Amino acid sequence: MAGSPAVRCHVECKNLDHRVTVNDIAGKLAQQKFHYRDAQVDHWILISPHYDVSDELRVMLDTRDEQDEYPFSVHVWSPENGVREMFALEPAVFQAVYGRPPTGEESAASASAAARLKEQLAPRLRIDPVWRRYLVRPTAFCFVTEDFRHFDTLYGSHLPLQAADERGYRWTGR
Repeated sequence: MAGSPAVRCHVECKNLDHRVTVNDIAGKLAQQKFHYRDAQVDHWILISPHYDVSDELRVMLDTRDEQDEYPFSVHVWSPENGVREMFALEPAVFQAVYGRPPTGEESAASASAAARLKEQLAPRLRIDPVWRRYLVRPTAFCFVTEDFRHFDTLYGSHLPLQAADERGYRWTGR
């Protein structure tokens, strides 16, 4: 959209005949992390049209997201979050991927599925690592006379870091 901030994505499509495992994508994530300085991306997206991720991979991705392991957000678009309906936006592509035309139900749900996935693609708000470390250490918020445990309790229920520019475009903190 004109005037929207640029969002850089790296997209991998895995047309697998099994659930997506750590072995299927770990090398690609490591490669992207290594080359991040050459091509900074906001989001690394795995599209898996037929299968969802394994439980082990879900735990790994969630843990690495909490630890801010990657300098980009990692998304998996699979049947569990509407990728089939997103493909239904383009019936010819849907036919090529699934071997049949989309059903009326899939076509009807396509716009809302695409909108949900698009919401995830906000530009990343890049914060220097020194500030990130500061923000995750509740003891750093204290003056000498304050008790850090109060901040430790508050930190556990903080809101995610987000910002919007003057046009209302949302930037994510990760």
